[in-house]
Amino acid sequence: MATGGRAVRGAAAGTAALVLVVGSSGCSSDEPFAGSDIRPTASPSATVTPVPSRPVGSREVTGRGWTMAVPGQWEERRRTVSSGEVARWSEPASAGSTRVAVSVVVETEPTTSLLEQSYRLEQRLRENDLRPQRSTVPGADPARPGVLVQWTENSRGDEQRREVWQLFLAGPGTSIVNVVGFAPEDGFGASRVPEVMGTVEVQR
Repeated sequence: MATGGRAVRGAAAGTAALVLVVGSSGCSSDEPFAGSDIRPTASPSATVTPVPSRPVGSREVTGRGWTMAVPGQWEERRRTVSSGEVARWSEPASAGSTRVAVSVVVETEPTTSLLEQSYRLEQRLRENDLRPQRSTVPGADPARPGVLVQWTENSRGDEQRREVWQLFLAGPGTSIVNVVGFAPEDGFGASRVPEVMGTVEVQR
């Protein structure tokens, strides 16, 4: 994964994933967190190759401290929340199919650290009988690396499975930029999600 003085290009949502992102900062911090307990527990099973230039047919989108390129035909939805902003770009979906999408959630004033949030997400997924992998990825600031969490889950009830990647990145100041991508499990690699994730840049 390439890094530079200003930005990072990284790997990385459905409603369930966004609930985990936004809700993570509001979790209680009463329980102890030893450094050895919250370090990422596994190497990534796959990652995203940085895309050096905007793919043909895509458009650049921006938010609070980040930029990304998405396919021109993808649908956009944005909203402001008390903790920052939520934005999603999705491939037009056929009836009954699992949607392909990438979301960005920015927490401008997080109450817990990036590392702790990723740990809590991993634990919450395990409590729901999922098997996430959590790994460290380079950040724009070497002292503030990002964390990638990957898992698969049921979509549309038990009818389909989808793969989800959530990347926690250190944004400007103390902000945290979450990038979440998902697509059907059997088509994730061939979807546009890895390409879109490869265009993400987060400012220092």
